[in-house]
Amino acid sequence: MRKPLTSSPHRRRALRLNRSVFFSLLGVVLLLGLLKLSTPFATLRRQQRQLACLRLERAALLQEQNRLQQHQRHLATEAGQEQAARQKGYLRAGERRIVFVREHTRERTAQPDP
Repeated sequence: MRKPLTSSPHRRRALRLNRSVFFSLLGVVLLLGLLKLSTPFATLRRQQRQLACLRLERAALLQEQNRLQQHQRHLATEAGQEQAARQKGYLRAGERRIVFVREHTRERTAQPDP
């Protein structure tokens, strides 16, 4: 008759992993998993910063657009057209340009008496 197959205690120890080796391998696997998961979170943070910058830029552009539309409405009026023409140097018929010149005064320096 054949003997039933039983494992010897010596053989069982050989197959069994040392606890420190097992936990070391487990730690390495978990660390690699965390590193793999941290990449999407870093990308998310970067995209959120970019989104915040783009929102600020959009708000500034909307303000500029509103200012330009207001200026355009002002230029559509007669007063706005006259103001723009005068800024470019145009005059009405019969008007003359008057230019004021500031007189530069020289500082008097002390001159020795001869």
